[in-house]
Amino acid sequence: MSSLTVILYLAAVLDSSVPQRLKDLAFPQDDLEEAVESVLSEYFVSNHSAVIILRSARTGFDLEQLHSDILDRVMAQTSTSIAFMFPTTSGLSQRPCFYNLLLIDGYLAFQTVIKQIDPDRNEFGGRFLFVMTSADRVEKVTLHSMFSTLWSNNIVNVLVITKQYGEILMYSYFPYSADHCEYTEPVLVDRWDSGQGNVNLFPNKLANLYGCPMRIASFDYPPFTMIARNSCSGKIHLIGYEGFLIDTIARKFNFSVELVVPEGNPQWGVIENNTALSGAFKMIVNLEVNLSVGGYSVREERVALMEPSVTYHVVSLMLAVPPGRPYTAFEKLFRPFTLITWLMIALYLLLGCLCIVVLRFYPNSIRNFTYGRRTGSPLINMLNSFFGGALVRTPARNFARTLLFLWMYYSFVMRSLYTGSLYEFLQQNKTFSHISSIKHLESEGIPYLISDTFKAFLTAYPQVLRRTQTLEDNPPAEIFHNLKRGRLNAAVLATHDYIAWYNERYFREGVVHLADDVLLQQPICLYFPKRNCLTHPVNLQIENIKVSGLLGYWMHQYVGYRFYKRTKRTQKAPNHQHSPKVLTNEHLAGCYQALVWLLALSAGIFALELASTRFHWLRMVFERIE
Repeated sequence: MSSLTVILYLAAVLDSSVPQRLKDLAFPQDDLEEAVESVLSEYFVSNHSAVIILRSARTGFDLEQLHSDILDRVMAQTSTSIAFMFPTTSGLSQRPCFYNLLLIDGYLAFQTVIKQIDPDRNEFGGRFLFVMTSADRVEKVTLHSMFSTLWSNNIVNVLVITKQYGEILMYSYFPYSADHCEYTEPVLVDRWDSGQGNVNLFPNKLANLYGCPMRIASFDYPPFTMIARNSCSGKIHLIGYEGFLIDTIARKFNFSVELVVPEGNPQWGVIENNTALSGAFKMIVNLEVNLSVGGYSVREERVALMEPSVTYHVVSLMLAVPPGRPYTAFEKLFRPFTLITWLMIALYLLLGCLCIVVLRFYPNSIRNFTYGRRTGSPLINMLNSFFGGALVRTPARNFARTLLFLWMYYSFVMRSLYTGSLYEFLQQNKTFSHISSIKHLESEGIPYLISDTFKAFLTAYPQVLRRTQTLEDNPPAEIFHNLKRGRLNAAVLATHDYIAWYNERYFREGVVHLADDVLLQQPICLYFPKRNCLTHPVNLQIENIKVSGLLGYWMHQYVGYRFYKRTKRTQKAPNHQHSPKVLTNEHLAGCYQALVWLLALSAGIFALELASTRFHWLRMVFERIE
């Protein structure tokens, strides 16, 4: 008797079931291997993704060996088209695997394998192929328990292949249908037969959610999210930039939005020691909602607890600064002309005075040729004609008349321009330029108001953090009302989009100014629970929306950047048409001040003229001026 015969005989004596199990499991598995190979070749081939393999056999060593045999043969047949990998303890792959092959021999093995599935290693929105090699009949109640566990882990794209009574059966579940929501009853997808493959074994189960509700956590954070209430039904709904985004995604996947506001409205919430303590963060981590939206930035501590979507907008963190000092009534008198214009006027007057002084050293014939005979004091006449006064005697010579005409024409143009512009400027509440840089804020010693959420972003600006006061995550509009009215002397950190939204809404009461420095730019996203099947299809839809250009269109429904289109030097206020107004005493306060100063100057000169009758040197000065 050969050694092989002895071994088989002893095995049969020790366990009479072994030969039957080997007969049922080892030899007739060629069709099961062929079915697995066919599914992998059709649905698991990608140039960019490997297939990760997990397995567990709890029934016995023979089934564990059977798994190895199946893998060896399948990998040998698909080695040219599919890359396989096994999980390692030394490190994780660069990104979660979309394709997952799992070999089990029963429900106990399934429970072991499901614990090995890790969101850092396995993409829960990917495809999962379970190969069940149980020798016993797989009951529907077992499949239902398996699918319920998979659904609780947000794993939807599932196919279970098993062999029963010589027939290869393929099961899956469809959580959404016209009659059910979150339904986990097993459905026989196909009976596999070599050469047949007309059934789509991995259909898009999330393409149509049949109006089933999706719980979405959000809060007021304009212009991204704003909670609105229907005046008739009283039901709350989401509007704003990301409200448009959620509505578009909801229409695409045909689900209804069940909006959930965090209790106490703590908005995003707090994360400490890798634990979500409050707000929307806590609701996401505890699987109370399907996703959350609210201008979320991508941050390391958040990604460790939740799964972000692709980013679709970039926010700029900037400092809202107090307005510049208002112009006094007297300072407004100088606003119609720019500095260069005032300098040119002063230059012309100075040249006129210089010519008069120089001509005093020339003969009377030259002075008479230039001024005219017996026309009085040339300096007084020059100033008198400049301000529109009348001359007692005009020159008779042509040259002197020509000079006078040119000077009067220049003076008329400048006075007309000045008085026309002054009418407008006297009615405007203008201020000096606001602070435009952190350096200027530091020199002025102005404190900063920054929320705890934003403080973590500013580690590169220690000079800012030194004088920082804590602010709520979403500053109320009242803070910006006080800031633009000059009642708050502080710099408030906010997003550029929020300030643009605020100015667009409240510009009639004035605008909030921003310093030129951009402290930080952050991409924003949606957040899902860590184990989630919606992330991948929603990401694809967001990418399509980004390409379409709708994101920019939606933002401009709530935000206008017209106040920030120009640089500081060329920035102008919007042109608001208005009817002429009667000037009030408040408008003319600067003119009254100028009148008082000029009357005081005239009174002083008159007093000096009276004093010149007693002081010879003073009389000589006045005679020189004349």
